[in-house]
Amino acid sequence: MTSEILIMNEKCVAIAADSAVTVGSGARKVFEADKLFSLSGSQPIGVMFYGGASIGDVPVSVLVSEYRSRPGADFRTLDDCVRDFMGFVERGGGESFESNPLITADRVEREAAMQAIDLLDSISREMRSGGRESTRGAPRANEIMRERLGAISADEGEASFMLSRLEASAEVREAIDRSPLCRGEPLDRGLLLSLLSKVLASGGSKRRSTGVVIAGYGSDEPFPSFREIAVDGVFYRGPVYREVSSKKIGVGTRSWIEPFAQDDVVRTYMYGFDEEMMVKMLADMEHLWNTAMDELVDRIGGNEDVKNETREKNRHRVAEYGRHFWRCCTERSYRPIQDAVRYLSKGEMAEMAESLIGITSLKRRVSNDIESVGGPIDVAVISKSEGLIWVKRKHYFNLDLNPRYVDRRRPERDV
Repeated sequence: MTSEILIMNEKCVAIAADSAVTVGSGARKVFEADKLFSLSGSQPIGVMFYGGASIGDVPVSVLVSEYRSRPGADFRTLDDCVRDFMGFVERGGGESFESNPLITADRVEREAAMQAIDLLDSISREMRSGGRESTRGAPRANEIMRERLGAISADEGEASFMLSRLEASAEVREAIDRSPLCRGEPLDRGLLLSLLSKVLASGGSKRRSTGVVIAGYGSDEPFPSFREIAVDGVFYRGPVYREVSSKKIGVGTRSWIEPFAQDDVVRTYMYGFDEEMMVKMLADMEHLWNTAMDELVDRIGGNEDVKNETREKNRHRVAEYGRHFWRCCTERSYRPIQDAVRYLSKGEMAEMAESLIGITSLKRRVSNDIESVGGPIDVAVISKSEGLIWVKRKHYFNLDLNPRYVDRRRPERDV
């Protein structure tokens, strides 16, 4: 898992990321993952990744390294860089997705197999939630698949194309064979592949999405901006991705704070209140009011229609109070922090970014939560005049013992 932060004002962008990643079911944790990179060798642009550690089964560090090794292009806007990078993800420097030297056909097959595993796992979870997995087995699984097939919306031509590729995939067949659902009573594999084809045609499972945050400046942009992209997978037609959020610093927005991935601790700091606690508080408030009003209606001899009317009014009152409370949190907590960020120096921006990741890591470490945030914190500051400057950066080796590495990197001005 991951915690990342982006802080912008009119002077610069500060970005920071932890180093934790969970392997397999989450039992093993590694605290040395690289998630923050310089994206351009000639322009002030950086990139962070969260969620998945790869795109199209290719590690993100390899994608960035290959992208940066190409002759540098001049991007007038950050949007131009985002489009160019996503085009590189699709083509890998080749002429088309089919000739991509990085995301090859076998890697695409592996992605499809992982989507099949995700689908079978989600069916198993739904069966367990109903308590009927052991008694109904494959018939219940087939029933769930029919329900989902009728509910999902996808382009029929695209689904038909995906189905033809899935039926020919040995890797997908092997993944299905390994599933516990396929032991014992026969699962309707035709139905499963039809459902999977619609899932892929509609964008795939979001469980394996890789978040991409690109931040910095185009050559024509005096102030920074960022764009957040979610890559949901790389299937037989190419990568499937969508824009999640974006923000530009300008006259209307002089500063901005945006956490990514595990953002609950940072948002609690910014707004002065935990969002989950607020949802529970409002639900308890509505329940309390409804209970009190039901008792009052019973005493005055009212009927169910009167109770339903008062419950509806209570629902609107609680919703209005929730909006009012959130506005107060914004005005009294978030807004003063955002206003202060506008005047922070580059060094203070870096310190704030590191601290916000640090408190998330501390919260995970000293509570019953899974320690899914931790390890060294990488911090970089991006400005128009100085480019991307590493404030803190981990290395798996001792720089003092590797002077030739430093000499090789010095011309790139990125160490």
